[in-house]
Amino acid sequence: MTNMHRRTFFVTAGITALAGRAFSVPPDSSFVPLQRTGNGEWTYAVVSDWGSLPSGTRFGGTHGAIAEDRSGNIYVSTQSDTGVLVYSSDGRLLRKIATAYPEIHSLVHATEGG
Repeated sequence: MTNMHRRTFFVTAGITALAGRAFSVPPDSSFVPLQRTGNGEWTYAVVSDWGSLPSGTRFGGTHGAIAEDRSGNIYVSTQSDTGVLVYSSDGRLLRKIATAYPEIHSLVHATEGG
């Protein structure tokens, strides 16, 4: 068994949670994932490559800040020059934003004025 750095563990756990959010599996579904987590109404498929980063790109530290916009895009804040990672609901990295702000601790998606 390989020892996993604590930061790597939390990043992996966060991505697994994101994957679960993006790929909720109805209890009566015929889809058979490689692995499921949760129970009852809150059962999710684990998608191992969801949220992959391009070679040479690292998450850096995170504080678990994750938000979803109206289009279903997922935003993950990091505590590094990676800034905020923006993923499509299927786990493709769309872009990085706020890279000039390496210490983003939290984020919330909100609609103001309608």
